[in-house]
Amino acid sequence: MCELSAEPLIPTNYSPKARPNTLSARANLAMSYQQAGRTNDAIDLPEHVVTDRERLLGDNHPDTRSARDGLSRWRSAEGGSGEHPL
Repeated sequence: MCELSAEPLIPTNYSPKARPNTLSARANLAMSYQQAGRTNDAIDLPEHVVTDRERLLGDNHPDTRSARDGLSRWRSAEGGSGEHPL
């Protein structure tokens, strides 16, 4: 079994415009963190993905809505309100 590093695998200072797949990779990494029981890391990454997608793609873009819905489901599963603070 592979152990996940405590350091982010994908630097958060990458520009999504310069790396078009960065947002998707960060969302996938969040799923891996969640499956490994690293809930705090799993929630932190999608929060940034949602913020970046809202900024770059707009609130109504399908990728933005999908990211927001996923974050809401994760928060609800962890006992939170599920609401996005933005």
